[in-house]
Amino acid sequence: MGLVHRVVEQATGIAGVSLTALRGVAAAVKPSRSVFHPHPPGATFGRPGHRELQKRILMEALEFALSDAPAGAILDSAIRHD
Repeated sequence: MGLVHRVVEQATGIAGVSLTALRGVAAAVKPSRSVFHPHPPGATFGRPGHRELQKRILMEALEFALSDAPAGAILDSAIRHD
């Protein structure tokens, strides 16, 4: 998906962001922007039913997508699962 993000952003100017639990993969693939959450793979947005945590993660990703961060930037999230 990261390669698609980068190509779409370069072609259209539409900002993209990827959420990942595997920082090394994001660093190698270099999506347009990536937010690293050191949470279990498959649970990037937290456990089911934790709406406030999920909302915080989503808002952080959207804010990063709209930031001036350069393509390939990785944000190390400070948000932690319960």
